[in-house]
Amino acid sequence: DPIFWLTHSFLTHLFSLWQDCWNYNNIPKDKLDMHYNSYHPYCGTFDATPDMCHAFNLALDAPMNFYELQKADWSMSSHKIITVRKMWTPDFWNVVYELGPFYTTSGVNNWCDNTRDSEWFIETMDYDVDAVKTEINTYSQNLREQMITDGVEQSGVFKTVGALTCMYSRKYSANSCWDESLEEMEEKEVCDAEDITVSHSANTTLDDLLEYEGVKDSQCLKKIRRESFPYASHALQVKKQLCKGDWDYKCPEYNELLYGQYASTLDSPVSKQFKKHTSFFAKSGWIWMIVINGILIIIVAIGCGIWHCSRSKTSKLSLDEDDNGDIENEMDENGDNTYGTIQTSEVEEYQPLLV
Repeated sequence: DPIFWLTHSFLTHLFSLWQDCWNYNNIPKDKLDMHYNSYHPYCGTFDATPDMCHAFNLALDAPMNFYELQKADWSMSSHKIITVRKMWTPDFWNVVYELGPFYTTSGVNNWCDNTRDSEWFIETMDYDVDAVKTEINTYSQNLREQMITDGVEQSGVFKTVGALTCMYSRKYSANSCWDESLEEMEEKEVCDAEDITVSHSANTTLDDLLEYEGVKDSQCLKKIRRESFPYASHALQVKKQLCKGDWDYKCPEYNELLYGQYASTLDSPVSKQFKKHTSFFAKSGWIWMIVINGILIIIVAIGCGIWHCSRSKTSKLSLDEDDNGDIENEMDENGDNTYGTIQTSEVEEYQPLLV
């Protein structure tokens, strides 16, 4: 399953980024015991502790169990003892990460700029591509930049951008079935977080989840449970979250009293908010630039021609030939020629005009 490997590779990338941002990468592996904040054993999540936690030895130097992976000859865990201490830094595994677009699209660069000088990360790729400029990334970046410009403190920016980006995604994502009626739903039967046991989660079926009050009448909620249950059946913790309704388009909270005005950014999708940038003039700007420059050149050329002619007085007279076919050189009473072009007394030389 390539998605499994990609997901866990990205998790270790985030872990290394977190270490580097907080300068934990400067702590030698053999000194980790002296820095409690850098690592302490913990099993489970903040809302639940699996019953099998006692079976895990999470000490710094305890061998980690990779189960079936240890039986594969190609796996490093089959011929190396892997511990938390060894996994502390990526350089132990000869790994260097591409910094990646997440660094800027998430806003991490606003408070963790020292990462660019780290030996753990390099920047060799062009992140200015369409795959990065997604609508959701554009929305979050525009909102973050606006809040920073408004002088909002860092914590407020991150919490508000995280919450509103989640709301934007559930509202405008092509795969989302969310609508405002889900938020207005007063009663929805869910599992009691404190009463759910591992055995209860293991015995819960998809039909059980679909028959919950408030779920059976909502096509969207039933869709969520149908699509997620195959994965949840292999991960009891996920099934517990699904049973509690944690996957029902819940978004994190933010301080609406202070930053509620930014919720107006959800009124329309980014494509409409910035529609003016996709007008014909915006998309064909280079064509109009050529046309306008061409017109200006013609105007300048005409103007210069008129100016040039105005500096020279010409008079075209008829020319008479004598009996031999030669042009008669007639003189007026002042002794001047009476044919051809008569220049002013001050003769000026003009350089050719290059356009």
